[in-house]
Amino acid sequence: MQKQFSKFIRRRIQMTKKSFISQRRDARYVFVFVISFIVFVLSCLQALDKGLFDSVERPIFDTINNLPTGLDGVMYGLTQFGGMGSLFLWLGAAWFLINKRAAWIVAGSGIVAWFIAKSAKVLVARGRPEDLLETVRLFGDEKFGGYGFPSGHASFAAACVTILYFQVDRKYRKYLLGTVFLVGVSRMYLGAHFPLDIVGGWALGALIAAVFSLVFGISRKDITVNQIKSALLKKGYPMKTLKFADVDARGSRPVFMTDSKGKRYFAKIFGVQEHAADWLFKIYRFFRFKNFQAEEPYINSRRNIEMESFATLWAKQAGIRVPSIIDLLKIRGSWMLIQDRLDAVPMSEHGNIRQKTLIDAWRQVDKLHNANMAHRDLRAANLMIDKAGKAWVIDFGFAEVSPRKQRQYMDVAELLMSMTLLVGVKRTVKAATAIVDDDKLIRALPYLKREVFSGATSKSLKSQKHLLDELKNELVGVLNIKVDIDEADIIRFNKRKILNLALIGIFVYVIIPQINAFKGAFESLTTVNWVWLLPIGVASIVTYVLTGLVYVILSSVPLKLFPTALVQLAASFISKIVPGGIGNTSLNIRYLRKAGMDVVDASAVLVTNNIISFVMFIVPLGLFLLFDGQSLSGLLSFDITAKQVFLAVCVVLALFIFLTVNKHARKKAQSAVSNFITSLREFTNSPLEVSLASATSLTVSLSYILCLYACFKAFGIPLGLSGAILVYVSAIIAKSVAPTPGGLGPFELAMISAMVSLGTSKPEALSVVVLYRLATFWLPIPFSLLAYQYISRKKLI
Repeated sequence: MQKQFSKFIRRRIQMTKKSFISQRRDARYVFVFVISFIVFVLSCLQALDKGLFDSVERPIFDTINNLPTGLDGVMYGLTQFGGMGSLFLWLGAAWFLINKRAAWIVAGSGIVAWFIAKSAKVLVARGRPEDLLETVRLFGDEKFGGYGFPSGHASFAAACVTILYFQVDRKYRKYLLGTVFLVGVSRMYLGAHFPLDIVGGWALGALIAAVFSLVFGISRKDITVNQIKSALLKKGYPMKTLKFADVDARGSRPVFMTDSKGKRYFAKIFGVQEHAADWLFKIYRFFRFKNFQAEEPYINSRRNIEMESFATLWAKQAGIRVPSIIDLLKIRGSWMLIQDRLDAVPMSEHGNIRQKTLIDAWRQVDKLHNANMAHRDLRAANLMIDKAGKAWVIDFGFAEVSPRKQRQYMDVAELLMSMTLLVGVKRTVKAATAIVDDDKLIRALPYLKREVFSGATSKSLKSQKHLLDELKNELVGVLNIKVDIDEADIIRFNKRKILNLALIGIFVYVIIPQINAFKGAFESLTTVNWVWLLPIGVASIVTYVLTGLVYVILSSVPLKLFPTALVQLAASFISKIVPGGIGNTSLNIRYLRKAGMDVVDASAVLVTNNIISFVMFIVPLGLFLLFDGQSLSGLLSFDITAKQVFLAVCVVLALFIFLTVNKHARKKAQSAVSNFITSLREFTNSPLEVSLASATSLTVSLSYILCLYACFKAFGIPLGLSGAILVYVSAIIAKSVAPTPGGLGPFELAMISAMVSLGTSKPEALSVVVLYRLATFWLPIPFSLLAYQYISRKKLI
């Protein structure tokens, strides 16, 4: 019984997943989402600044609110279209104009928008006109309760209208827009809302509706098979069969057709939805890539289909095998390009490709480039192989006439990779070198990178990642290239650049403001003994070198000390921003992996280093306890709240349940733990390395302690090494439990408290803390940034 129930649940999940994936989505809702999100955020910011409502809103509100009272009945009726009471009216309209599925989506988006608007009112807490103005004309002296921003009525109406707008006939759209506009006007007339409340409500409703549309898809196709057949018949094309093809046509809807005489056709439909998707794709490429040209989206869908037709005819004139163009037709709001359907199969689906066919494919591409063209989408699916083994080039939707040479090099790189995925490295390189000039292949090498390839090629490459390096190495050997060739720098924003911007942002808004806490203390530095600054600086610098040396000793692959020390310097900046040692750990793992270690071994090195560091931290603590007789409980006392314990227990339980339910994840976790323990055991078999690493790690702690001791001497404070150990240990314990980056706050307070307990005055203790943190925290920041840039440029991470 349990197995049957489990099988039923899995089947239902698969059916739901398949239904979700198969839903058609309208790209125009992405633009609605972005625009409405921006408007909503800006209106929220404006609403939070309560003093600005007089400048623009007051005149608009007064004008509408003081319209003739004869409109009371009309306005009261209009406002009902934005209330929850009109839910069934909107649901019925969607059911009648579209279908039942659309009706439920309209209802869902309207309800969600209404309740989110209610929640947003509490968060923004902006009063209604009757709260902020002395004189307001209210409908029937009605008192509106609660806050005003955003308008729930405007949100509800906007959500319902946004779902319907792109799915109903154009003749209804003006009435939908008029309705949502008049709902907003009626709310101001009745005295319930300011104009900004209405704008915020419209934006919120459109935002929620856009999310619903993108998640659940649209419920009505803008053009049906019968409509296409009818339009084609009027143009003199009586089609016997017509079906939408289940192939990737990149930005258009492909159709297979057969006329009454048995002639087969292939057509591409390009409408407003496809045009919006083209705009999104090209906007994405603009922000993702740099140094590209001819990426501008066309003003309308007709221009897209005309440019594809032009490129196809240009290629045909140059002697390249391409399908013949039959006609270009307008069907309702879409354009259809009709071509001959080839009696051929895509190269990606061909089971046995002969070497002469591969060579012929390269010959067609070479002709294309010689005709001053670039295809820009040379994945294997866009090369067709006929029964005679000849190659045909199709789909010129992204083609470019008179391109930059860069485009042609990218064509070569794409075809090299897509062909390699089908027939292997050797055959691909042999076919390419038989046709393409060596110089062109050399210039294409920098573009052999995942970012250049089409989505289909990149997806296939995921399961055969080794092929990319093998292809590069084969080309280097065949072309006898003696120098290193760097990858082309075409990415404007990648994950690393975005991370860098985020880190800088966090640094600017989180770290720098902390300097204000020490403004008054900087004056005390005028009394410092400058002779001690040199040993303070040397002790601080040595900590990075010694930390790097620990990794050099523990690593199973050879590491150079200088770059490893620079990585530790760069990691110090990351650790100042990301708390809990996460930033430091992630950067070191990236460095070790780049050096040739796998994830398991790199993790084992990190854990071994942390264990050694902890043990070596205990040594100075033990020395202090031994010689000064202090209580360990006094040093280790810190508060753990019940909330923290509850959260920790919840995380552990969630992880346990996930691993219990997910068999695949459990096996992977068990394998990872097993491999990790095996790697960790290898260190116990190397006592010399562990001993050297331990001694070095102990020296790191002693360097920090000596740096602090030198800070004591710089201000003439009579505390010895034992005092420095106490202060250092107290601060490190406080830092380890602090959630702030770099332990800011608790670290300084712990140092000051420890020094005061040893008889130092608070102003003197504050001076020592400022000098110590300058040497070990603040002053290294610009150098750590330079180190991060250096190791990134040298591709060490």
